[in-house]
Amino acid sequence: YGTTFRVKLFAYMYSVLGLSALTVIIILNFVVLRTVLSLHRKACEIQMVVFLIGILTIVSVCWAPLMIRVFLIQTGLKEKDVIRDLIFIRMASFNQIMDPWVYILFRKTLLTRIIQFIKVHLCLQRKQISSKVPGVGDIEEISRVRQGELSQQSCNNGAGEPFLSKSTGETLS
Repeated sequence: YGTTFRVKLFAYMYSVLGLSALTVIIILNFVVLRTVLSLHRKACEIQMVVFLIGILTIVSVCWAPLMIRVFLIQTGLKEKDVIRDLIFIRMASFNQIMDPWVYILFRKTLLTRIIQFIKVHLCLQRKQISSKVPGVGDIEEISRVRQGELSQQSCNNGAGEPFLSKSTGETLS
């Protein structure tokens, strides 16, 4: 809430440089995402893309509101509101709390299990829709999918992204 030129200049620089840096980071991360997704889709690359999206979202949601708020207050478009300002400062400090959780939640093993779970359930839904009258073999296959015994090869039919084998860590196609 500076009134002197020096304090206002610092606030403008903080908000403009911070928003500019955030914008450049978002643009460069989208370039990286597009490049990685256009290349061969390996499980480790998909994990890095998901991790990058998670970190980018957390940083943007936590820091952008504070920088925008500082800019709007200095330009006079928003009035002084101590409670709202404290909320935005808390959101910015929440970034340091959330970052370790992103590392924990997007670990390779957990992400591989989530991808495998999604593929199994999407494969199950496709097979249920494609077969109008399920035979005895289809019912047995559905029960094996639910138990996790169906191999990724038969669910994928050779198409789609590979993912890691649990025992060897190699990429399966």
